[in-house]
Amino acid sequence: MQAQWLPDGTIVNNFQMTDINSNVIDAYQTTATGKHIIIDFSATWCGNCLNYHNSNVLEDYYQAYGTNGTMTQDAQVVFYEADFSTTNNDLNGTGTNTIADWTQGVSHAICNEAQPSDVYHKFLANPGGIGFPSVVVLCENNRYYRVSTSITQVAALRSLIIDKCGSTPLSTASIQELNFEYDIYPNPANTQFTIDLKLDNNEHVSYTLTNTFGQTILSQDLNKINAGQHKETINLNDITAGLYLLNIQVGQRSISQKIMVAH
Repeated sequence: MQAQWLPDGTIVNNFQMTDINSNVIDAYQTTATGKHIIIDFSATWCGNCLNYHNSNVLEDYYQAYGTNGTMTQDAQVVFYEADFSTTNNDLNGTGTNTIADWTQGVSHAICNEAQPSDVYHKFLANPGGIGFPSVVVLCENNRYYRVSTSITQVAALRSLIIDKCGSTPLSTASIQELNFEYDIYPNPANTQFTIDLKLDNNEHVSYTLTNTFGQTILSQDLNKINAGQHKETINLNDITAGLYLLNIQVGQRSISQKIMVAH
């Protein structure tokens, strides 16, 4: 029986996924850190799945926004093999039920669990089979949306994610990190916002402001800052209203914050 997907925007119940390296991905624990999760439900024998896989959009997205993302680090990406009968040999392209090596060139998580329906049924209104590939995003508010596999460019995928998952969190509360404390305010901002840092040690500090397509709008190296309080005010008069991503590098620690500019 063909399953029916839950309506876009539905809050889904928590679930866990274990990847082929035995790493457990708990959905709610991941979204609680401010990350969204993109899951590609595919099968190793599926030609359309391979076409989507070979677009590299999810790997490129992970490289930009994943654990060590070059833009920011607010995404988890999972290739989820959703056929019960698939073996790890099939994933590696050496089995009898495969058309490719699905692990080649992939740095994001790959899952091949014994009961895949335990995961994809969380997104369904009724039990049943799903078509492959089926791609979903679970936002940080635990609402999910389906993602069209016709989106094969990172910029377009990022635009969709921002549209569906919204601009939260927009924090104005001071946050304690290891060896420093920071506050970014006001947020939303009008003509300017301030980065307020309290450093326990002398640290090299820099920041970059990018738009939702990953394009750099502002970038500043503040060099070595002495321990103590430091405030940096960023002028927004020449910046178009919208959502931006602020990445601050404090020593070896990188922090990211969504900034809403509202003129």
